Amino acid sequence: MAAANHYPEERCLPAFNQKFMQPAREKGCAFGPFLGGKRDTMFSAIKQAVFILLCTIVLAALINFIRPDGIAWIRHIAPAPEAITSANATVATISSKAALKAFETHSAVFIDARNPENYDHAHIPGALNVPPEQFEVNAEPFMNQIPPDLKVILYCDGPECHLAETSAELMHEAGYETLTLFGDGWQGWQKENLPTASGKEDAS
Repeated sequence: MAAANHYPEERCLPAFNQKFMQPAREKGCAFGPFLGGKRDTMFSAIKQAVFILLCTIVLAALINFIRPDGIAWIRHIAPAPEAITSANATVATISSKAALKAFETHSAVFIDARNPENYDHAHIPGALNVPPEQFEVNAEPFMNQIPPDLKVILYCDGPECHLAETSAELMHEAGYETLTLFGDGWQGWQKENLPTASGKEDAS
């Protein structure tokens, strides 16, 4: 008995491996009940951890819902501007040299898409001031003056300005097909020391 008490694994481990816990319990092995209790304690701890985690998630969601500056669960992603893509695909970009040639030969109508203040200060001679928002409001009168079959060159401040692209999109949707973007814009025109004008101009 003394040997059994000091080395219980010699008679308990085979029984434990073959028949699990019952044979070990019959032989009075101390570790059989100990392992069973340890397993129950582990499962209980896991259940408590899962319960605490779920409570934390629910509480966080509730606080986020109540707060006015809460984080959006689903971020709205604006669709790509297909109209701009389709318009730009049909609109070529020309250089300052090509723009000057069109200006000298009067082979195109120039559209300045900048705001009226910048246009009034200085612009390409003969250019009409048609910002995107103005074309949206006055599209019909504009089209009566500038028929859609005419060649149109649009420009704004420079390469970083996209007002001309927006105006080209609107005009393309309205039926204008021969549209061209002067990429260097007003900055490129000034850099080449080309003719300028100021004040308002009307379509002739």
